[in-house]
Amino acid sequence: MVEKILVFCAHSDDDVISSGGSIAKYAEEGKEVIVIIFSYGEASNPIAQSDVIINERILEANRIGSYLGVKQVRFMGISDGKIYQKINDLDFLDKIKDIINKNKPKKILVHAANDPHRDHRSVNKILIKVIDSLKNKYDVFTFDVWNVINVFRKNKLELYVGVSSTFDKKLNALKMFESQKLYVNTLYPSIFFNGKLNGSRINCKYAEKFLKVR
Repeated sequence: MVEKILVFCAHSDDDVISSGGSIAKYAEEGKEVIVIIFSYGEASNPIAQSDVIINERILEANRIGSYLGVKQVRFMGISDGKIYQKINDLDFLDKIKDIINKNKPKKILVHAANDPHRDHRSVNKILIKVIDSLKNKYDVFTFDVWNVINVFRKNKLELYVGVSSTFDKKLNALKMFESQKLYVNTLYPSIFFNGKLNGSRINCKYAEKFLKVR
């Protein structure tokens, strides 16, 4: 049976910024990676019309997902900035529950609970709420997007994934986010810093780190 990895994130660039090297590595190893994106991120450009941004980000996400080896990219269609409204929405929670039960993933990756971005935190709350309601137990690991330099975190980091062979692929994928170019460009220094720092902890050039929370 093919091992499945589910990645839950708020916006279409969050998974690549935080976990792009790991996603590409898992795909190369023959694992089936499925990315579930809660919002289209239409508020990222206040000048352009929402439908234009939505179409652009869908095309980008699918193109970049294919490049990284992702099996499926799925959008949940929540309005940008409104994910918190779904935390107690039973119908929506059931949809997330169905995705997990259908795929029975070996690992689940999701935003960290203390991420400064409310949409990111809301995705974490929804996912953890669903996980804790299930009979079956799944391994859940959190990643950072906006807390991209967090050297002094006290929590024990349970998983380091060596991504030396796929780090360039992650960087190339980030360059493909034309709609988010200005935002992504500001993150390159911290992405390199953390990649090297995490790599030094497991004796490789680059690595990505995750915290096991379930």
